[in-house]
Amino acid sequence: MIHFGLLEPTGRSSHVLRAATLPSKAFRGWVDLGQYRDPITYQWEGNCASNAVPLSCSQTLRAKGIEVPWTPSIRETYAVTLARLRAQDHPTLDVRTLMTRYPLVDTGSELLDVVDTVQLVGLCAMGALFGGEFTDDGPVPSEPSHGAVREQLRNLMVGCREVVSLNDVQAALESGVTCPTGGWVDDSFIGWTREQPPVGAQDRNRSGGGHAVRAEAVGRVGPDGCVTEWAVVDGIDWSRVQIVAPPGTRVWRVVNSWGRDSYGLGGCAIVGDAFLADRWEKYACDVEVV
Repeated sequence: MIHFGLLEPTGRSSHVLRAATLPSKAFRGWVDLGQYRDPITYQWEGNCASNAVPLSCSQTLRAKGIEVPWTPSIRETYAVTLARLRAQDHPTLDVRTLMTRYPLVDTGSELLDVVDTVQLVGLCAMGALFGGEFTDDGPVPSEPSHGAVREQLRNLMVGCREVVSLNDVQAALESGVTCPTGGWVDDSFIGWTREQPPVGAQDRNRSGGGHAVRAEAVGRVGPDGCVTEWAVVDGIDWSRVQIVAPPGTRVWRVVNSWGRDSYGLGGCAIVGDAFLADRWEKYACDVEVV
């Protein structure tokens, strides 16, 4: 079963976004940050927002030449986010009472909630706090170790910039910053194939729900139907993938959170401007070492 994150804006997050500081130079026209991301595995744990934000952070760090020798924990990020929101909803209760009355359950979260958590506690390696292999397989833990996360990697913090126009998204990507985005997806996205990519805006009258992905590449379709500047990532030569769109069309590659073999082509989708413009949350996940 596919679980969608609850991304409808609620005003719940108290995170203050930084003002956008995007490069003013002329667009290069294309960029592919896929070579800097962790390999796509079965990323089912947590939720879509907790996939998009931490993995955007590690991807941006690598694009800036800062090596992260592990994959951020989707599960830990999500569990900490849920625990913080629970405490915010019940400010008069102590931790033990919260654990008893309100055990953590998978309810979804907004991108900004996850950004706020990562900014507070940093990034944690997969499996580092729970033993075993570096994987997020298994149920969401009942209680995360907030102090252990903060002590382990307190020097990595995320700075999130809101991007409004698609040119903002392109400028962020061209400056080496990956962009998580959230919005509505319908069954044209869920059932994506190479022959029928989700290039249009999403229809809320169709089946689907709130969902987050992360944009990692932008380019334009060439005369041969391919984006020739895109790189080889995870064994896929993206510069030779045929795209069903007129030459000159701007297209984006987004990374989904349902694993390499269970969605699209290698876990990714190629989408058009209309799809990305219809997202209601777009952020540039810049990361600083402080």
